[in-house]
Amino acid sequence: MRTLTRVGVAIAAALSLTACTTVFDEATSAITKTVAPRADKAPDGSYVLPAFSVADDGTVFSTASPRAAHDSLSKMAGSMTDKERLYFMRVIGSLGYYHGCKDRGSRSYIKNPFRSNNLGICNMTTFYSDSGPFARNMIQRGRPDASVQKTMQKKMLVSGAPIGEPYLVGYDASTAWTKWIEWSGHRLDGKTRSELLQEFLQQSKGVYGKYAR
Repeated sequence: MRTLTRVGVAIAAALSLTACTTVFDEATSAITKTVAPRADKAPDGSYVLPAFSVADDGTVFSTASPRAAHDSLSKMAGSMTDKERLYFMRVIGSLGYYHGCKDRGSRSYIKNPFRSNNLGICNMTTFYSDSGPFARNMIQRGRPDASVQKTMQKKMLVSGAPIGEPYLVGYDASTAWTKWIEWSGHRLDGKTRSELLQEFLQQSKGVYGKYAR
């Protein structure tokens, strides 16, 4: 278990952003305001992929296990610039939302008390708009969601004395990855960066076709 819980730490280090909060907020705001430029469409129907600073080396995303998902995603995104990494994490999140919606009729496996997860429309552009939290968790926490495992202790209100035994809430990074893989992430298994980007652009009809503006 100790090895598995280090999954989140390792991927967070590999994907961490410099001044991540500022870069994330500025880039997200810019993308939202411009609705991002569309990708150009080639005569054969494919979309012209964004020109990243590092070439696609053929690494495939693997969901064989939490560790495999971590290692492959880290290799795919570790050398990207901050804005490229942010964009790619949002693409991964959007694809996960989309496949989960198509397979299960639900927007996400994570319950949101402020909105319905069962809106019945599986739209990639909408999912991209919803992908900010996913990208933030992947970049800052190294996991698909924010339910970080922590120890809690009940205490008496007046004296502050502990009551009963400490207990754990949330779950570790390995469990977070397992939940995401089982719900929809397995649909991305075995695909290269270029294949993932092309699938995203096909489903969004080229909207959000570049990572920076």
